[in-house]
Amino acid sequence: MDCYYLGADEFTTFVSGLLEKSRIVAPVAKDGKFAFETLTSAGDLRLDYDVTILPPKKVFWPPVQPLLKFGRDSVENCIKPEATILFGVHFYDIK
Repeated sequence: MDCYYLGADEFTTFVSGLLEKSRIVAPVAKDGKFAFETLTSAGDLRLDYDVTILPPKKVFWPPVQPLLKFGRDSVENCIKPEATILFGVHFYDIK
C-alpha cells in the first residue's frame, strides 16, 4: 500500500481537483454551526468542526426519498445513483 502526503498549500488544489470529477459531501459552516452538504468550492470546506447539525449518514439514507413514479401504464424508478465522495468525517460518525 502506498502512502501520499499533501502539504497545506496543496490541499485546496487537491479538493478542487476532486470537485471537478465528482460530487463531494463535506462539512460546511451554516449559521455558526456545521452541516454535511454538497461542496461547491474548496474554500467552503471546514475540517475544524466539532459536531454537525445532522450526521453524515443522511447522504446514504435521506429523510425523504421518492422511490417510484407511477403513470397510467408505466412505473419509473426515481433513484438515480451518483458517485459521491464523503469527505472530512470524524471517526465516531463512521462508527
